[in-house]
Amino acid sequence: MARKKSRVLTEAEQRIMRVLWTEGEASVRDVTDALSRTRPVAYTTVLTLLKILADKGYAAARREGRAFIYRPLISRSEARTQALTQ
Repeated sequence: MARKKSRVLTEAEQRIMRVLWTEGEASVRDVTDALSRTRPVAYTTVLTLLKILADKGYAAARREGRAFIYRPLISRSEARTQALTQ
């Protein structure tokens, strides 16, 4: 049985959002490189999590050539408020 989708950010999603909040916008490669400085992470994992963040409404993507560039749709304080209300 599939797990229910959570509107609250998971720990891994929070790490990705921190990169987006810091950078303003970033490609999947940019996020992977930033996260890999502290612990190894796979490109495909970051890609999947960014798609989930877009589905949840936390990030948006635009196409630039062959790459997708993601940007945050909500601020850190909005994310914190949502987490507390959940």
